[in-house]
Amino acid sequence: PPNGGPPRPPQNAPFNRAKDRVIAIKQSKRMETKEINLRYAFFSQRGFYPDDPFKPNQDSFCVHESTSQIKSQNGVVKMDSMFGVFDGHGKDGHHCAQFTRHHLPLQTKLALNKARAETDANQDLNREQIHNALLRAHIDTNIMLHRNPQIDDSLSGTTAITAYFHGRRNRITIANVGDSRAVIGSVPPNSSGAP
Repeated sequence: PPNGGPPRPPQNAPFNRAKDRVIAIKQSKRMETKEINLRYAFFSQRGFYPDDPFKPNQDSFCVHESTSQIKSQNGVVKMDSMFGVFDGHGKDGHHCAQFTRHHLPLQTKLALNKARAETDANQDLNREQIHNALLRAHIDTNIMLHRNPQIDDSLSGTTAITAYFHGRRNRITIANVGDSRAVIGSVPPNSSGAP
């Protein structure tokens, strides 16, 4: 590259076009648990960096429609779901966000299973138990990220915002680290759903 600037794209390659910076689904998806019916979508657009046209998208997300299941008379019923958004920052922010996307749901499942093992099998976890399990999962994921020798998180990291849906209790728990926020909307039962 001239003057030590950013590398030039291969000939005929897209050069930082908006459409090449977007990750999205074409149509929202529906999900139903025992008590919750919801619709979700995702859209992420990498920022425009004229001095670094090939900078990776530092955002990531996860969708786990069924983190636990119960057996009912009619078969298996999906119970709990988890959605997360991770906004990386710093030189290795994209690696931090991807790491968290992969490990936080696993750590959440482990922490919830541990809490369930310590309670009566027929009893749902209460708010405090769920709060403590989500807190433990976030802390453990952060420790794992710090210990990962392949990701330099000394000047990089990620925010995390997760929504944990409890299907049996019809409850939502939001957990957040950093400056990301969750927005949840609802449609009244007799509404057409149109805005």
